[in-house]
Amino acid sequence: MSSGVPLVACGRGADIAKAVRKLLAPEYDEQVIHVCLTHEAALIELPALLRGDLVAPSSGIGTNAERDAAERVGPRAVLMGGGVTMEEFQECKEKAGGNEDVKWIKLTMEKLKELGGPSPDTIVTVCREMLKDAGL
Repeated sequence: MSSGVPLVACGRGADIAKAVRKLLAPEYDEQVIHVCLTHEAALIELPALLRGDLVAPSSGIGTNAERDAAERVGPRAVLMGGGVTMEEFQECKEKAGGNEDVKWIKLTMEKLKELGGPSPDTIVTVCREMLKDAGL
């Protein structure tokens, strides 16, 4: 397993999630452990992950989907993409509870558009900046 920072990513597109996961290497290589592609999945899976119930992602994307249950890891940060509304972000954060060790990061479409649009390269540029600002 990589020594990178384990992340959960929530967004709307499987292809973008897969591309972002590859582009986050090497600092976060193999550490996008869990991807939620719907708000409904995030509402169920994020609270379980943050309680320590290391569930496999329903999306099938993330290293926890590829690991045996005993080898799964928990997240240090939750990244929400620009397609996730602020209301959905807040609802997920509230439902997931108050794990102080996990950083919550929300990308905005405005920020992504400033840098050229919501392409995987732009998303990764913004994610890296926000993760560094969060001390990760």
